[in-house]
Amino acid sequence: ILGEIEDIIFDFLQSEYPDVLRDILADNRAKFEDGMPPYAVESGKFVSPRMIISSRLGNEAHIDFGDNGVAFVVWLAEDPTEDVDDWRFVMQNLRTDVDGSVRDTTTIQLFHGIVMVYDG
Repeated sequence: ILGEIEDIIFDFLQSEYPDVLRDILADNRAKFEDGMPPYAVESGKFVSPRMIISSRLGNEAHIDFGDNGVAFVVWLAEDPTEDVDDWRFVMQNLRTDVDGSVRDTTTIQLFHGIVMVYDG
């Protein structure tokens, strides 16, 4: 099933975000050379060396030093009609300065089906 998921993500990125896919593939080549998971050898569609599927994902605040890989994340509600107004992606250590207004935390409103691509 991982191969099927990887195929879907690869095709989606190729169609909707080709520059992001190009960056991910370049990052993979730099880190893993020609190595890829066995399920991706036949199709050649290798997006990630690891894939995480989680329910009720939570993570304590932390800093990943040297984490400069591209991440592709999709949030899905178990029930798409579920009220998800309180979903937030919180980056406590990301300072922003917009027109002189400085904030030490950045939050992104999440919703069912949102796709986020970020570096690090």
